[in-house]
Amino acid sequence: MIKLSQPHHIFKPIQTRTAGRRAFSPIGLDLGSSQIKLMQLQRKNGVVSIYRCASFPSPAGRDGDLADTIQRALKEAGCRGRRVVASLHGQAAILRRITLPPLSPPEVSRAMRWEAEKQLPLPAEEFVYDYAFLEKRNFRGKTVLDFILAAVPRSVAENCTEAVLKAGYFPEAIEAAPLALRRAVHWCGSHNLPPCNGTVLVIHVGRENSDLLVLHRGRHRFYRPVNVGINHFCKEAAKSSKLSPAEAECCLFSTAPHQHRGLGAAVSKLARQAARSLEFYTLETEFPEKHCEAVLLCGGGALIPGLEERLSSELGLPVSRFNPFAASCFPDGPGNGFESGPLYSIALGLALRGWAG
Repeated sequence: MIKLSQPHHIFKPIQTRTAGRRAFSPIGLDLGSSQIKLMQLQRKNGVVSIYRCASFPSPAGRDGDLADTIQRALKEAGCRGRRVVASLHGQAAILRRITLPPLSPPEVSRAMRWEAEKQLPLPAEEFVYDYAFLEKRNFRGKTVLDFILAAVPRSVAENCTEAVLKAGYFPEAIEAAPLALRRAVHWCGSHNLPPCNGTVLVIHVGRENSDLLVLHRGRHRFYRPVNVGINHFCKEAAKSSKLSPAEAECCLFSTAPHQHRGLGAAVSKLARQAARSLEFYTLETEFPEKHCEAVLLCGGGALIPGLEERLSSELGLPVSRFNPFAASCFPDGPGNGFESGPLYSIALGLALRGWAG
């Protein structure tokens, strides 16, 4: 059982000598606000394949409802084992990139405690936080170490772990969704899925928010959440076409955005936020990879027909759906024909944690 009194341990997977050799991965559980997505991988004869992949409606209500939904979803999907790696979305998770001089592990731990006190909006005791090493690089003639600091409110972490435990499963780790997304893109890039190997902006369009993530060859460079999501598109469609919210959503996912009067405002807002994030990344960060080559679109919003074309027109960059099932790492997978692939990007990254490189 995870000990919440030890703040550095909540995000970390249990490390065992056999973890990398297990036939089945942990169950990646993407706890979205409208859908729960799950994925489990299998390794057989050195080949990784998708063992289980499914989505279920998220419950609206008490934490007990979430536990029941998780239990029912995992049993219905037929997943193996009881190890779960779950995600936290949107404003629940705080991510900060921290640059330090070369330090020993104990010194890094003390420095991260100080950074947590400085970076978090509330006292560090009210958060569960963790950090991970990103890379060692040369900056202005000096060697520096880059880390990612992740934190969530303690109450949110407790509710998540308790729901998984009540469902009868073991919460091996809780992870901020953008970190899982980075892992999925890196994994697919290592198996030659273009354009994952370059400098890319990943836009994960969720129900309430979107995550903007700049990666270079799978390495974390920049992250920013924005308050634009599927619900904003639906409101614009409902208002312009005088439809109910349910009718607007059905219409949104069946026709392209340019066919909805008034919807352009929400799409343009997302494009402006993405453009501003790229401008900040170019002007304010010190990384040599300044030019973003492409945009990868994923999450539930990626399934809106024509959204990638509209964003490409406004951003002046090629935009494509990130479909992890099209990667050569899944030779027996559903491939490009599985149109819902972008929906499972985070679930894939969660399943890969601590199990595969």
